Amino acid sequence: MELEGKTSAFDYATHLQDGVAFIGDLAERIQVVEADGRPPLVQVNDHRLIIPYQGSGDTSMVDVHPPPPGVYYAFMSRLAYGVCVGSWDKFNRNVVPRAVDRELMGVSGMDSIAVAYNKILRSCHRLSFEMDGLILQHDDLEILDPPKAEAAILEAFDDEDVVLVGVAGGDARTGLAWWNIDPIGHQLTDSMNIDFGRRTGDVALLEGSLLAFSPWAIRHLRFDEEYPGFHGYDEIAMQAQAKGKRVVVVDVDTHHHSMVGFDSLDSHAEWHRADERFRKKWGL
Repeated sequence: MELEGKTSAFDYATHLQDGVAFIGDLAERIQVVEADGRPPLVQVNDHRLIIPYQGSGDTSMVDVHPPPPGVYYAFMSRLAYGVCVGSWDKFNRNVVPRAVDRELMGVSGMDSIAVAYNKILRSCHRLSFEMDGLILQHDDLEILDPPKAEAAILEAFDDEDVVLVGVAGGDARTGLAWWNIDPIGHQLTDSMNIDFGRRTGDVALLEGSLLAFSPWAIRHLRFDEEYPGFHGYDEIAMQAQAKGKRVVVVDVDTHHHSMVGFDSLDSHAEWHRADERFRKKWGL
């Protein structure tokens, strides 16, 4: 059936709200189709991009679930993108224009970024054999030169021991505050340009606004959902190293449309709770 009144893939994604939307590009035609007797898929032009859902046909009440065995998805690019969306306006402004002709997944309505990211990872698990990686990013992060960024990430993944890539990071000996010991990388923010000098190298923790997963990482790593709210999720880098894998920073230009620091006292307190859990979990 045609989705009346929807003029682009992004329009449909915003309509999902609490689901996982796969967006191939800003297509002009979206159609729900039957998939060889399996649950319906959303088809954007010639690409089936949305995972199966259960629902009554009312597209405002779509409930998205991970794909069942045997469902095939075509990917138009080597890397897919996933976003925990707190603001669809930020998503539309910062992410969508930079992800043209890329698979793009948005998850909203979550009170934990770890839960949101795990939802995306589970959705991509079976697809990982057809992918070269997954970039998880914030809705206020703008990748300034996507082709250059993708090339740098894919080059890092040429070493199969490298499973997580970011734009900045450092040591974990002082807890989650990786910037206190041997930080590397750089990032433009709304308050300042952060540049630690050295642009590439191995780290223990990554700055969390951009986390690129190798296909191995998509299949074998999951965020710890015991961390509160929107802090502590970046400890996934420790999980990778505990499995004998490498975590690296590459030279990627980004603009994090956010101020440095915590945006509220509650956020600051939440970070301290996450840091306490992190230290206890990893014996620091």
